[in-house]
Amino acid sequence: MKAIVILTICLLLHSVIAQTSGCISTQPGSLRCLACSVNLQLDDQGNCRLYTPIEGCRVYNSNTTGGCLSCDSKYILNSGICLLMIANCASTTNINTCDQCLPGFALIRFSNCFSTNVSNCPLGSLPRTMSGVSYCQQFSIINCMQPALNSLSCIKCNRGFTLINGICFPVQSTTPCQANSCNCQSYYFNNICYRIQQNNCLQSSDGVYCDLCNNTFYSSNGFCVQFTKPDDINCNLVSLDGTRCAGCNQNYVFNSDFICVKNYQLCPTTCTSCPFNGFSLYEGNCLYSDPLCQIYNFTRQACQLCQEGYELDDRTLICIKRETCLAYDQNRRCTACFSGYQLNFQTFQCIALPPNCVQMNMTSGFCQTCSNLTTLSASGCIFTTSNCITYNINGRCQTCRLGFVQVQRACLPFS
Repeated sequence: MKAIVILTICLLLHSVIAQTSGCISTQPGSLRCLACSVNLQLDDQGNCRLYTPIEGCRVYNSNTTGGCLSCDSKYILNSGICLLMIANCASTTNINTCDQCLPGFALIRFSNCFSTNVSNCPLGSLPRTMSGVSYCQQFSIINCMQPALNSLSCIKCNRGFTLINGICFPVQSTTPCQANSCNCQSYYFNNICYRIQQNNCLQSSDGVYCDLCNNTFYSSNGFCVQFTKPDDINCNLVSLDGTRCAGCNQNYVFNSDFICVKNYQLCPTTCTSCPFNGFSLYEGNCLYSDPLCQIYNFTRQACQLCQEGYELDDRTLICIKRETCLAYDQNRRCTACFSGYQLNFQTFQCIALPPNCVQMNMTSGFCQTCSNLTTLSASGCIFTTSNCITYNINGRCQTCRLGFVQVQRACLPFS
């Protein structure tokens, strides 16, 4: 009887201590805490203490270095912080990719987990089938007057656009069509046949999602968006077609307009996630990467996997259109090429032009006419720079003469 009383008193004291220490749940038969009150954090010693909050952290390190030891299921641990995984991803070793999606989601090109419930796609997405897999494809939210609170879909479109499951499209006509009795030849969704105007789109497998865009345009989640071509003094790498900057000088990164700006942290201390569209997390910074690149290796400063319709160029390691011919005749012979390519009238093939070249000698394979602001030299079309002795593949100065140092595009006297 005496032992039972003592045990009861111990349990009551344990409960009081746990409550006063901020512990709301303990391990059975132990003083070790399993969960803490909102204002405190659980550490590896089973104590509830005040640590610097880390988003997604489940168990904190109790030693002097601090940091996180274990993350919640939607995060992965990286150098003491928790990084948010791709939505609906079950497991991964890289926050920009996914190894396996949650049940009910399909892994598309290693970087997206989309719902396979195509009969009930979430707002902002539409059914799509690729490589035999049917899933709900997310679209960019553009031409939207009133976006939803989560910014993943639209509530009201701009004038001249029609709302289809939270996405704004330029629709030419709509035809009610119960159970597809009209044998819709354009895009069929929810018993309506939509004829959608796909501006600047060259290829579309379903009449709604653009797979390949016209010259100087690229596909951004189904819509064709035009490149901007800034006169950017900190751009060190120009795309093959000359329409955009593809790489910045050292210590510079892209902003959302493809202009190279001084590298800076978008978060007050260290970023754990990037709430900015188009930015990727790398070593605590939100960096803007090439929109044509789906998986970017920040360590190598090169793309690993390009967006659909694009492939990696072996010379410049940037993404270029897989399709090089812009127009064909009735015999399926090429008659015009995309920018950055020249038509060989003997083989009817599109040949890649050297950087900054607008016309090439098809016999010799060398450039004969350079673009504006560049000069033809033995190294190709270069941006002539005083006191420069070697140029890179894109015509930018690579090595300055002895006694001079490279500052942006110029070779200035070293002092």
